Amino acid sequence: MTAAPTQMWFLLLWSISTRFSGKKKNKKANLVESQWCNWFEVAKLVSALLGAAALNLFQFFGVYNETTHMVLAVLLYINIFEAVVSDSMRSWSAVPNAIAGALLLALTPLSPPAGSLETLGAFASSNKLAVFPLDVRYLFVYTMWNGAFSYGGNWSWSTRLMLLAPIITVIAYGTTSVWLCARCLSLMLNMIFRASETTRFYVPGKTIITQTPCTFVHNEKFCFIWGCLNMIFALLFVWDEGLLSEYIK
Repeated sequence: MTAAPTQMWFLLLWSISTRFSGKKKNKKANLVESQWCNWFEVAKLVSALLGAAALNLFQFFGVYNETTHMVLAVLLYINIFEAVVSDSMRSWSAVPNAIAGALLLALTPLSPPAGSLETLGAFASSNKLAVFPLDVRYLFVYTMWNGAFSYGGNWSWSTRLMLLAPIITVIAYGTTSVWLCARCLSLMLNMIFRASETTRFYVPGKTIITQTPCTFVHNEKFCFIWGCLNMIFALLFVWDEGLLSEYIK
């Protein structure tokens, strides 16, 4: 999907039609599950769709410049901010992870790194890819933070396993600049498979990958410890970038 992200739109239409047809066959089945009806799920869907649309557009033209960087940075910022707000509204165990997410916001590059425009512009044009430069440390902290956020939200294992897809994509392409595209599309793909209940892995209760809604409850202590580790990793990254010293000055 990173190589041809337009597939996502066909899969999205297919998932909607599959959901409606499933509702017609099973009158007792809910078209929209109750746990989806909250501000965060709606906001996540909207921001993911906007991100996918932007990535498709930038890939179609094979372009990377200051404008495309700023657009993708803002969309990534919004994605993280939504999760930070959601995390902060949970129990005490989610506070450290919310702080880690807030630190990630400070680490999100709103402008291209020095000397990257020409190189990444040529790479995006020649490979027809949507790119966004990120540090390996950023990818590590984001993956750990998002995994803890998903766990604390009592969501299915699929929401944590899908975090591996962007990392595999980075390894396959040999550059971290493709991570954001793969991250956005893997999020959409997971939502599409979950909505259409594609294969038994996405049918609630069939496997551990997607448990029956409201049956999984996270461990508060484990969630707190995981969040504390993420906060430490984020602080070390901030310190290494010199952001703290700049703030103190």
